[in-house]
Amino acid sequence: MTEQHYLNIIFKEPEFSKAELEQILPLFKRVQISKNDYLLKEGKVSNYYWYLETGFVRSFAVDTDGDEITTNFFSPGELVIDWTSFFMRLQTHENLLAITDIVAWQ
Repeated sequence: MTEQHYLNIIFKEPEFSKAELEQILPLFKRVQISKNDYLLKEGKVSNYYWYLETGFVRSFAVDTDGDEITTNFFSPGELVIDWTSFFMRLQTHENLLAITDIVAWQ
């Protein structure tokens, strides 16, 4: 399972042993998300995070006037996560939107 897996770029030896990689890699699922689909919407609690293999994601919040304020862009090789929502189990104030078709590891 560890050979020629995209996540070997992120989880690699010597930081992780072969045995650790054999435990970690099967926990991730490859997902395809279409352009303009949300990975996470404001008001929801994040149950996942993603490593982007291809594509781009935009993070944004909506201000009190209803304007979208971009807070980040994510590109291939990056971790897409709402830290507070994922770890604290709180509703997010951010939106994570695929701005292209993406392939990610969830």
